[in-house]
Amino acid sequence: VAAATSGLRRFLSTQEVFEVYSQHPSVRYLGEGYTVRGIPARLWRAEGVDFPAPSGTRTFRTDIEWYFAAPGWRWDHDTPDVVPLQIVARGVESTPGATAGAAAFHNVYNFVEWVPGAPDPRLFRVPDWCTATDPSKLPPIAESFSATIECSFAHRNATLRVREWRDAPNQRRRRDSYRDHGEVLDIDIKDYAAGVHYEMMVPRGELGLPIRNAAGNCTSTPLDATKNPFDEQLTAQQAFELADGHPDVRFLGESFEIRGIKARAWHAKDAPFRMFGMDFPVDITWYFALPGWAFRGQDDEQGRAVPLRIHVWGQAPRRSGGTMAFSNVYDFVDFSPKVPHPHTFALPARCTAPGPGPDTPTGAVPRPLPRLAESYSATLEASFAHSSRSARMEVHVDHLANRTRTTYHSDEGVKVRLVDFKRDAFYNFTVPGTWELGASLSVLAADACHVRPLNKMSPFERLYTTAELLEPGAATVAVQDLGDGFWVRGVKASAWHAADVPYALFQRRETLVNITWYFSAPDWRFYGEADRQVPLRIEVTGMHWGEGAPVYPFSNSYEFVDYRRGVPPEGVFRLPERCGAPAPLPEITMPSVPQSFEALLEVNDRKAQSSYHAKLFRNGKLALTRIDAHLDDDIASVYERLHGDEQHHMVVRVLNHINGGLFEWTLSGTKEFGVASDGHVYDPLKKQELRVRVDQCQFSIVNTTNETYRAEMDSGLVTALLVEQLLSISDLETHYLGQTYDCRGI
Repeated sequence: VAAATSGLRRFLSTQEVFEVYSQHPSVRYLGEGYTVRGIPARLWRAEGVDFPAPSGTRTFRTDIEWYFAAPGWRWDHDTPDVVPLQIVARGVESTPGATAGAAAFHNVYNFVEWVPGAPDPRLFRVPDWCTATDPSKLPPIAESFSATIECSFAHRNATLRVREWRDAPNQRRRRDSYRDHGEVLDIDIKDYAAGVHYEMMVPRGELGLPIRNAAGNCTSTPLDATKNPFDEQLTAQQAFELADGHPDVRFLGESFEIRGIKARAWHAKDAPFRMFGMDFPVDITWYFALPGWAFRGQDDEQGRAVPLRIHVWGQAPRRSGGTMAFSNVYDFVDFSPKVPHPHTFALPARCTAPGPGPDTPTGAVPRPLPRLAESYSATLEASFAHSSRSARMEVHVDHLANRTRTTYHSDEGVKVRLVDFKRDAFYNFTVPGTWELGASLSVLAADACHVRPLNKMSPFERLYTTAELLEPGAATVAVQDLGDGFWVRGVKASAWHAADVPYALFQRRETLVNITWYFSAPDWRFYGEADRQVPLRIEVTGMHWGEGAPVYPFSNSYEFVDYRRGVPPEGVFRLPERCGAPAPLPEITMPSVPQSFEALLEVNDRKAQSSYHAKLFRNGKLALTRIDAHLDDDIASVYERLHGDEQHHMVVRVLNHINGGLFEWTLSGTKEFGVASDGHVYDPLKKQELRVRVDQCQFSIVNTTNETYRAEMDSGLVTALLVEQLLSISDLETHYLGQTYDCRGI
């Protein structure tokens, strides 16, 4: 929020803004023989117009052209007789007294929609974001810590689990992650004090593996942030909180819940971020547990809040040019704010000599036709020369959920067609008294809503791929690259052309068409757009073969007024109440849980205000369940205290589901799940380390809810029994609720 400059404080009339000096004596009417975006137009021109900039420090000498739609051109909604199409301003800009020469400019302003009258007052309401003034400060993250972080990347449709250790006093960091579907453990250590980057590949290793005697290859290379931006040394504050230096970090309140944990949240909009040597803005939301909540045994002497989740989203620049929309969620599934034990960084003897890293191959990249996304939102202006009309529409395609929404103008108002292919439902209704195409359907006052099953014979009620609909023939016919020397609506453009493309989507018979695609040039920037090359226009020409009608040539132009890659927001598909409840989804059987598996569980106990982890191993063939849990209430770094003064203990229980026998023993000097006291794989059928046998420990819902029983049993065993309930739901009646949910960013 900032005070308007003096040149902007005065409310300017429409004539002052768009028809500056239109009464200039040089204004001349040049007739009707012009075309703008395929629309017949009339032209007025003024030459040699002088006017000062609002600041008064510069002057402009300009030639101005005004284009208006020719009389008789029809639109898909009521419009006045005078509809502006385009304003072109060419000239030179100069500063009085400056020694440098005048700078030339050429600006094009396209009116892609024109609706006279006062806009909806709601458009001028200031959002809560602009008025929030809560001074609560973002909690600091410890500079030294051990954490397991679950990283979910929506643009990759993938989740990566990593283990990270930061040792601030000794300036080093270790990060473990999996690659090759978990077959290889990638151990990445950066010793900033020594200036060396170590990387180990360990077959079938576990996160947190002690590496002094680990197998696998090891490479060491010098750290060089000038060649690899990931070699730059960042503090934890810089890496996870951008050093908390952004002035617009806002407190969002305490009414959040992350994985069952009550949380506070802070948000930063357009926070400065640096990656690949380039700066770009991101939006970040931080979630911390409420005071009093702790991972079991965390014991932070400074009383810092526990981080739970960081959500980062925005547009990241690509190394090859352009940008990429991303939304990353980082869940801290455990966190210990302590300096890791030195054993964590103990390296094998072979990891000592830095060597050169691999060279990155380079080469020329051909220019194929850019591919449009399967899911997208776009505003299109379609002009049909053979029928002298234009239609403006907004299209939303959610290919993942198999649904589309098309909204367009009509004389009665805005018409909406929503096709849900999964529910086999076609919704059609009109919203009178509005020109807004992109409003949420649930708040619109629709007239009668018509709902019917899809017509399988209609070409308009099929779910087409983007290639079929917008880039037909691109994979089967020769597409010619026409180069970069084009201008569309004043935008520098690249073009591709395909001739004699077989096309039969919406016609009774196949015909051959010629298609030209225009995308913004690679070096042209659209503010707010995710892609470097944005679609601008598609031109289609050919012969129309109408059933019972004469054959006639057609020339259609489709202007992409706006384009957004990715799945549209859920709100654009919510139906008005008049349409009733959505048609039921086809029943999908819930996936069955395999009887043999292993899983790491995070248990969040609201009553105890704490979280703990347990590793569950199940052998369905032998009817055995093993549960590993931490005995001394510390789930932090696996080996940080292995060689310290204080030993760590694990409790292991093996439950025999056939006779109800419970085997229980303790492992000393380890925090790792899945190991035995002798260091070998434990065979519960051959070992005799029986500590207690509880015959009544058969699975029982009644017993596990009894408070006396709970007091006598460790919560880890109760948790395992409750897991048994979840695994025994195949005989319960379940209903499929769809796939529009989000769990930890997945």
